[in-house]
Amino acid sequence: VSKGTVYLYFASKDDLFRAVVEQQVIALFEPAERMAHAHAGSASALLTKVVHLMWGAMSQREMVCLARLVQAELTHFPEVRQFFFQNVILRHRRLLHGIALRGVTSGEFRREATTIIPRMVPALVMQLNQFRFLFGDLDTGAPAPERMRDAMLLMVLEGSRKPGARARARAPSRRRRTKRGS
Repeated sequence: VSKGTVYLYFASKDDLFRAVVEQQVIALFEPAERMAHAHAGSASALLTKVVHLMWGAMSQREMVCLARLVQAELTHFPEVRQFFFQNVILRHRRLLHGIALRGVTSGEFRREATTIIPRMVPALVMQLNQFRFLFGDLDTGAPAPERMRDAMLLMVLEGSRKPGARARARAPSRRRRTKRGS
């Protein structure tokens, strides 16, 4: 399409950008928010589920490209920057803050988790995926994406864990075999 055709549907670049963000980014929050609302288990298990969901979305080439575009363009569009901060950054932080607060309340996480998790998790997920798409072909020794995700998540969970609190996730149990007659 020609450049003029776009302006038949959107009055400005700001409007086009907002529409892309609403359709591609904000829509990703709804499943995570529903999951958090319905979750009855530990905060660690919920954070794990949400990170897996985030990782799945940010692992898509289109989302990595959109994130790069957003980063490049936001300084040129102050109104869109404010819109993005209010509707994406703060909404994401509220979701993760709520999860961290559950962990603090239950004794799983240290108090600082409510400040650190909402800021650290999205940054790590986005940066690790951007690096993978930009340099993955050159970084031949990098772990598989899922291993990188799980290592990042383990670091966040262990770093957030309240001293003396036990991990809530259980490892699969192994049955011990005993010899008959002993």
